[in-house]
Amino acid sequence: MLCLDSYFRKYTFPPIKYIDKFIFVSKFSQLKHTQIQPLYKDKSVQLYNFTPNISEPKNRKGNYFVYVGRLSYEKGIETLISAMEYFPNTQLKIIGNGPLLNTLKQKASPNITFEGFKEGEELKKYIYNSSFSIIPSEWYENNPLSVIESMALGTPVIGSNIGGIPELIHDSISGYLFRAGDIQSLKQILNKAINLDNKDYSKMSQAAILFAKRNFSSNLHYQKLISLYQSTINFKH
Repeated sequence: MLCLDSYFRKYTFPPIKYIDKFIFVSKFSQLKHTQIQPLYKDKSVQLYNFTPNISEPKNRKGNYFVYVGRLSYEKGIETLISAMEYFPNTQLKIIGNGPLLNTLKQKASPNITFEGFKEGEELKKYIYNSSFSIIPSEWYENNPLSVIESMALGTPVIGSNIGGIPELIHDSISGYLFRAGDIQSLKQILNKAINLDNKDYSKMSQAAILFAKRNFSSNLHYQKLISLYQSTINFKH
């Protein structure tokens, strides 16, 4: 059905001809669309999602890592759990539900706890009080809100180098990147994060906040969006 739909849109009713501007929330997604259909290049812009509140940088590390997301295969949670076995003195708090929950509970080492689904201020506290949030996805993420929310709270992110994640993390500056699905690569990065002193951690938190202010600010997002709408309207007239 998806294949038939794609051919229909390509040869019978190509929507790209009837739309003036496409807004992509990641450079990765914009590039992928342009590779398939070059017409997107002149009809698209990139604008990240925003977050309403951005905190101040943190001065010291928390005492645990945190994962926030769906507990499913494509999210790379099994790779993360396998890597954490090598760091028994470091705690990982897993927040979320999903089809792998019971399987993961059976595999998890004692330093891993399952906190269930959280939202709002309670979720923010978990992220803020952690040292790093970890996004180990093994499929193409677009513009993960989990990265945006973490960096806006001053919590650096450890993310896999796939999809739209790498463009949000300046490796070793505002967080760390590792090879998607590679336990050894993740172990090396986790070891770096665990041994990072508070002085260098504070710098990393500052870099995360600075990136958030420049890219995820609701005020800047609004200004850019209105400007985009206006320029599109003016072009049509």
